[in-house]
Amino acid sequence: IYCDWNQDFDFFDAGELIAYGAGSGPITGNYTIPANVSGSCRLRVVMKYGSYPTGPCEVFPHGETEDYCLNVVGEPGINSEEVSFREERDEINLGEDFITDAGSIEDALNADLDLTVFPNPASSVVSVGLDSQIEKQVSVMIYDTNGKLVLERNNVSTTQIVELNISNLISGIYFVKVNDGKIIKTKRLMVNH
Repeated sequence: IYCDWNQDFDFFDAGELIAYGAGSGPITGNYTIPANVSGSCRLRVVMKYGSYPTGPCEVFPHGETEDYCLNVVGEPGINSEEVSFREERDEINLGEDFITDAGSIEDALNADLDLTVFPNPASSVVSVGLDSQIEKQVSVMIYDTNGKLVLERNNVSTTQIVELNISNLISGIYFVKVNDGKIIKTKRLMVNH
């Protein structure tokens, strides 16, 4: 587990590897939030099948890497917090589909809009594939992990593949969102130069 305490968009600074472990059972530990930290920090969990990952940005064939937002409030550095794996699972919306105010649960269940993002990771151009049985115009947007809109293309047909130039984006994680007015589809995008 890594945390970008100094918010410089990497996990390579001293103290940013906050926990590690191996096995298939619970993994527990403690960490202390550095005294100079406040606000939102990116927390990265890296799980590699068969061995330890070699770093926070390793590409491997089997495993998973997930980023979370850790909001540091209060007085950091005073109390240690326990980190633990829980067997029970919470109902969590990972942001794949959202219902806007104009939509309903029925709209989400019957959504006729598929979104693919490729290649992923991408370095200079990313293709956004849209598939719908009914042609409609949508907005395609890319947001950074702070929620800032970094690229937008409007009036895109759902029957086409859109190529977006991402060469000016810094390496990191982004979210590609497509909004048809009722449903927002989201996919994670890794930019790696």
